[in-house]
Amino acid sequence: MTGVTPMLSENDDDQIYNQAADQQLFAFARQHHLGMLAFWKGSRDANACPGALFECTNIPLAS
Repeated sequence: MTGVTPMLSENDDDQIYNQAADQQLFAFARQHHLGMLAFWKGSRDANACPGALFECTNIPLAS
């Protein structure tokens, strides 16, 4: 079984995993019959907290 677990929002490589990236990944997973699609630390999606990337996204969210 092969699976993918992306990190939501801003990643360590400064790329941002957003809804568009999610749609692409989902299409890829279906096309290639991946056995698992999960998400790493959904609680990171905080509204620009002052912590490190593993604690929050540090990206201001629209209200």
